[in-house]
Amino acid sequence: MDVGALPLAVEDQEQLGRSVHGREGVWDHGCELRRLARVDVDLSFAEPESHTSFEHEEPVMARVYPLVGSRTGRLQAHLHRDRTPVRTTERPRRPGTVVVRDGSDDDIVVGGCFEERVEAHLQRVGQRDEHVEAECPSARLDATDGRGAEVGALGQLIERVPKGGPQAAEARARQRLDLGSHGHLRIVTHLADSAIALVDNDGRLIVVRMTQHPEHHHPSAEPHPVLERHCDVAVIGGSAAGLAAALQISRQRRSVIVVDDGTPRNAPAAHIHGYLGREEVAPSELRAIGREEVRTYGGEVLCGRVLGVHPREDGRFRLDLSGGHALIARRVLAATGLTDELPAIDGLAEHWGRGVIHCPFCHGFEVRDQRLVQIVTHPLGLHPTPLFRHLTHRLTVVLHDLTAFGDPSVEALAASGIVIERSAVSQIVTGPDGGVSGVELGDGRVLDADAVVVGPRFSARVDMLAGVGLTPTPHPTGVGDVLTVDPRGETAVPRIYAAGNVTDPSLQVLPSAAQGSQVGAMIAFSLAEDDLRDTDRTSGEEADWDQRYGGRESTWSSNPNGTLVHEVAGLAPGRALDVGAGEGADALWLAERGWTVTATDISGNALARARAAAERRGLVVHLVRSDANDPAPFDAETFDLVSLQYGSFKRTPDQRGLRNLLRAVAPGGTLLVVHHDLTPLREPVDVATQTRMYDPRAFVGIDEVAAALTADPDTWHIEIHETRPRPPGAASNHHVNDIVLRAARRAI
Repeated sequence: MDVGALPLAVEDQEQLGRSVHGREGVWDHGCELRRLARVDVDLSFAEPESHTSFEHEEPVMARVYPLVGSRTGRLQAHLHRDRTPVRTTERPRRPGTVVVRDGSDDDIVVGGCFEERVEAHLQRVGQRDEHVEAECPSARLDATDGRGAEVGALGQLIERVPKGGPQAAEARARQRLDLGSHGHLRIVTHLADSAIALVDNDGRLIVVRMTQHPEHHHPSAEPHPVLERHCDVAVIGGSAAGLAAALQISRQRRSVIVVDDGTPRNAPAAHIHGYLGREEVAPSELRAIGREEVRTYGGEVLCGRVLGVHPREDGRFRLDLSGGHALIARRVLAATGLTDELPAIDGLAEHWGRGVIHCPFCHGFEVRDQRLVQIVTHPLGLHPTPLFRHLTHRLTVVLHDLTAFGDPSVEALAASGIVIERSAVSQIVTGPDGGVSGVELGDGRVLDADAVVVGPRFSARVDMLAGVGLTPTPHPTGVGDVLTVDPRGETAVPRIYAAGNVTDPSLQVLPSAAQGSQVGAMIAFSLAEDDLRDTDRTSGEEADWDQRYGGRESTWSSNPNGTLVHEVAGLAPGRALDVGAGEGADALWLAERGWTVTATDISGNALARARAAAERRGLVVHLVRSDANDPAPFDAETFDLVSLQYGSFKRTPDQRGLRNLLRAVAPGGTLLVVHHDLTPLREPVDVATQTRMYDPRAFVGIDEVAAALTADPDTWHIEIHETRPRPPGAASNHHVNDIVLRAARRAI
């Protein structure tokens, strides 16, 4: 971190004043302030020269602070050096007050009059980001505030007493930053993503620049925020059973999140057989198809790992995920499958799923008439032998464990013409083409083979369920264990279900999917019965966002999106619709600039925050709780500007939400959509250490919007569709670039 006190020359002040003409504020022109403050990625600040007089230079804070304050208030004009400031000599200074010298005989008291905290990420050299909270937030200079603040024509600031009085101000002043020789510093405001303004004990502006290093700049190296999400159903495992269940549940308008660590039982196999309509499909292809079908109905599939499941007092469950994240779910479905435990024979694991098989229904036809060697390690291993005998006349059975078999079973096989070898196996022989060429016995003999059959033992993958008291039970065959369920798929723990191979090792992919579909339906019935009893119809999606906005701190930065500011600046104010408004920063900014604004969001908690902010600032914004996928989320109205800033609504096969969005744009109006550039999310994630907590492909994306516009050129004209660096002022820095789509609806 580089720190420097930055006096600002008069000519620079004039340039800064020109850059903020028209109520945009310094925060809208961060590049200009950064230039004046000499904030640059490759620049380290030097200590400023000592100045004994303010005759030609004065601290930039006297100019910058009220300007930055205009981003959330009504201050339009910057302070002038020759204006008459408010005298504060008659009042004792309170703890927590920041005094800024403006070059006159009087002080401007600005720091002790704010109710909220500013949160900033400061990065020191060689350290990860740390969360810093300080007592001085963004200024709120609003003449209609109603708490004693008055703003004159030139931005004259009258001191006001903060909510809670001096004691509150003193409490907010307790946390300070100590940066070297500058002593105790108070955060005043963000200047940009990479710079924060502070004031030291002498009233000087201090700019802290977060030093950027290559290893920190790339989004994959940024620290991941720890998230908690809520859903109706959490599915552990994203193969046939889990995805089939998720499809059933999502079609019932339930929020379902699948967590998959990418380790399906059939991963080594090249193809799936016996699946009606998907014969010879690759396992990975079937999973990809299943994921897309689930996402079509808004279900999410996360790459990650469930580490543990624990009960909560409210009857729901907490799933601990890799990366420190968590899911809170009303129901849990375990579709985790089995782990095959292969015999300890050299070369066996290397060929498993290809040259070494176990199921005559899965792979038997492909090895018909070939030289097969079946290695039997337990009595159940003989169960498929009659099937393999019918598939090929060149079958040899090797009894690897001589003590496990009685004479009657072996005699019947021998009498049918099968060659029986009573010998331990030392290794599987690999041929020149990399495939199986033989089986070497303990006495050194090699049996020629084109493929090998082995029946492994198995174990249910349920370690993550230990926290709820669920453990596997022995399978009747004695060669493994499973998770026991009732006919509805429910385990011994109410509201936790299981489906697929974890409950029955004999299930192929098709019956596993069928069982998952059936259990998914039972889960949907269970949720519906609870909601009927409680007379509740709250969607899981609404509950997820309500909990996100349910904390004490603001979720976002309270800054309007810089791209919105840039794109809308040249438009004449009219009727605006802010879709997915969140806490209302964009909507309030538009209202301040003369727009008649309707702001919608799925979360009532978010809209409550937006309403409170509007009341504090004396603004009128029409707030509507709605989901873009509702039948008429915008009351069939049309708007001159429809803005979707990082907004998200779930996909549906009929694209209802997208159609609602486009219909809301009036003829001659503008559609502005800004989304994160999700290119970094295409990089693989190490599921052992991290879980990606959102599935963007379950939501309507900007490419889908652009495709709809392109398909209707008689109605739409795309003006901008490009990738840009993300503007400064955001609450997080985990996305570097944005994709901006701006289109005009042609006038009738």
